[in-house]
Parts: sequence; structure tokens; C-alpha cells
Amino acid sequence: MANGLPVLTSPMGAGSIARDGKDGIIVSPYDEEALVTGLQQLAGCAELRLRMSDSARSRAQEFTWEKVARRRAELVLERLKPA
Repeated sequence: MANGLPVLTSPMGAGSIARDGKDGIIVSPYDEEALVTGLQQLAGCAELRLRMSDSARSRAQEFTWEKVARRRAELVLERLKPA
């Protein structure tokens, strides 16, 4: 995604980061037909790839080491505050 590539993934993979239909296509890892259909969609439509590529690149910027570390530190510090 950081390289501007839409993903074909499952909820167990990048599906927690990618948004179905926006940054890529999320399918069940056991659904062979859905995997083939997803590949066909991406391969067959340059406009879809371009739109998802732009979105994927932007989305990936939300998951840099610095940003994720900052969010995790904020969560830990919030939990350490006295009640």
C-alpha cells in the first residue's frame, strides 16, 4: 500500500488496515472464487487500480512507525492514569 498498490487480502492479513473497495479488495482466505474475482477486477480495470492506488498510498501513511508508536504510547499512558 505504501508503494501505491491496491491489495487483495483477507481480514486476517492487511484487512484490518485496508478498506474494502477503497484501498483494495478484502475476501475470505478460503473463498477461491472471490480471490479469482478480485484479481480479475484489479487486472481488468485501470481506473479501479488507479483510484485504489491513490487511496492505498494515503492510507499507508497513517501506519508509519512514528504514528503507530505515538498512538500505542498514548494508549499505554491513558491506561496508566489513576482512576
